[in-house]
Amino acid sequence: MNVLKLIHCFWKYPITRTQLKAVSYYVQYERINHSANQVFQNYGQFRYVSKHEDTYDEEIYQQLYNSINGIPNIQQLNITTNESVLFDEYEEESRALSSKMAFGYDFRDILINTNNTLVSRLATRIYFTDINNLTYQNAILPSIPFALNLNLDGAIPSLIRADFFDRQRVDQVLERENDIDLTRFQQ
Repeated sequence: MNVLKLIHCFWKYPITRTQLKAVSYYVQYERINHSANQVFQNYGQFRYVSKHEDTYDEEIYQQLYNSINGIPNIQQLNITTNESVLFDEYEEESRALSSKMAFGYDFRDILINTNNTLVSRLATRIYFTDINNLTYQNAILPSIPFALNLNLDGAIPSLIRADFFDRQRVDQVLERENDIDLTRFQQ
């Protein structure tokens, strides 16, 4: 089964000496047949899958962290990864929820390169807490990376682009899933 990954980068940027504004930047991608790369956690007698990760995911995370952390004057950088296993019956709902979590506006694609190959273009979104302050946005936007250069050789055939749903599609999918026909339970 495929796994949908959403990386959320959150940081604060100083506007004045005393005022900070937040930025959220999202990168979404899909890994084909990635459910085989399970990382388990043990809690007493219970064992569960905490994530699906391999060296490619770790390298994408690390390069994204290094690129964002290199933006001048940022503070409190935090990067988290959310993932969903795309079960056939819940695939559309998982994609809609991931798109809803990535609140913001579609942004330019980020290129994923290895040492000798352009691997993919991944979908991104960005959100500024102060959407009316263009000076603040113009200071940040050019610093966001155009590409991540992974220190790996060859292609990554299991890495594919996963576009975000637009707001209308998210609402349609989530409303449809919440629309339960109660007449079948009446006697």
